[in-house]
Amino acid sequence: MLAVNLGDLISPMSPDEFRNGLLGQRQHIFDGPATRFSKMLPWAELNRILRYHYLDSTRIRLTANHKAVPQDEYNPYVPTFPGTRSPARHRELDVGALTRLLGAGATMKIRAIDELHEPIARLAASAEQIVRERVSIDAFISWGETPGYGVHWDPDEVLVIQVHGRKNWAVYGPTKPWPPIVGSSVFGPGSPDDAPEDPLQRLVLTTGQMLFIPRGWWHEVTPINEPSVHLSLHFARSTGLDLITWLAARMDEAVLQQDLPRPAEMPERSRQYLQLFREAVLSRLSSPALLDAFFTSHDGALPCRDAFNLPEALNSDGFPQSQDYWVIWLASSAILTSEKQETTIHTAGRRYRFAAEWLPALTVLAQGEPLSIEDIGRRAGMATDTVRKIVAELLTEGLAAVKRTAPGSTVPFGNLPNADPDAARQPPQGKETST
Repeated sequence: MLAVNLGDLISPMSPDEFRNGLLGQRQHIFDGPATRFSKMLPWAELNRILRYHYLDSTRIRLTANHKAVPQDEYNPYVPTFPGTRSPARHRELDVGALTRLLGAGATMKIRAIDELHEPIARLAASAEQIVRERVSIDAFISWGETPGYGVHWDPDEVLVIQVHGRKNWAVYGPTKPWPPIVGSSVFGPGSPDDAPEDPLQRLVLTTGQMLFIPRGWWHEVTPINEPSVHLSLHFARSTGLDLITWLAARMDEAVLQQDLPRPAEMPERSRQYLQLFREAVLSRLSSPALLDAFFTSHDGALPCRDAFNLPEALNSDGFPQSQDYWVIWLASSAILTSEKQETTIHTAGRRYRFAAEWLPALTVLAQGEPLSIEDIGRRAGMATDTVRKIVAELLTEGLAAVKRTAPGSTVPFGNLPNADPDAARQPPQGKETST
């Protein structure tokens, strides 16, 4: 079973050093063997995603020469019920047009590919355990030598994972120490003219390497006239604005419920109000437990990564006796607490209560490593029958998933990256048909 863990990928850097010595501070290149990402997103699987998933403007986008390619050129509307009078339409990828545009140099972005492919979802979940934030992963596919987005900065922390091929990178650094989380230079504030004149580093990112770029650091990516795929693992970190928003939702002091007096009409009352307001806010801010309370609430609200477990989740008699299963923990940012009578899992804004004696198995699972029932039992020092009951309950609540270890055969569907780029630049030779 393929299990990709961010902790392994950043080693020998520790998760603590990654969080506290790298994020938001400096760029960094992680070296590794060229083959280490080969099974994370094979070309056959990419073709399968393009073929069998519904990809509209919220999921897929093409850019070339710093501009978005009009969606109608590669993802046009088609009749939902062809051959009928129904006016319903939906978007559908035009394979020929998409291939020609990629061959001509466009860059394709598939947003949140971690929602479409399990190995990448597992990588995102392992990253969430380390950074304690919601993680999303996008895929960028390119040919040719045409830049897609130009010089820009991103509002998130970004870890670039070069899966196939190579790409040129120019990293310029920041122009603001703490740029705004909302918006980026691609679609929001700033322009390439605001970037530093000279890059801090120019490099070629090759297969198996990773590049970390902090929030707000200007950079530019250019393909190298070969099939290339990189993943962009990104996340926004909590800021003071998040703390203020969280605190405001929990403040119930009477002064905050009062109508605001207008200074021009009631100057003395306005001064008195501001004094009371200031005292109420400062009283809350002075609490030494404020940040601990915020992060406990924040971590407990992070969502689980959903997975269906039919028919196993419907088995009221407990988990099946078959040993051909791996158990996968889905609540990557959950908080486990234990008291005398119960163990509590706080995740996705909810609290799940279980028997206190289940804590050892839950602690083992919460490490995020896919394990068999027998492995969980050995590590937790618990009987396998008890572990089966625990897993059955977790499946019902959507806190864990199971996967059979027996590999299934796969047949590639599609032509990437083997579509001839030179042929792709030519107009289609055949006739379009309606069947």
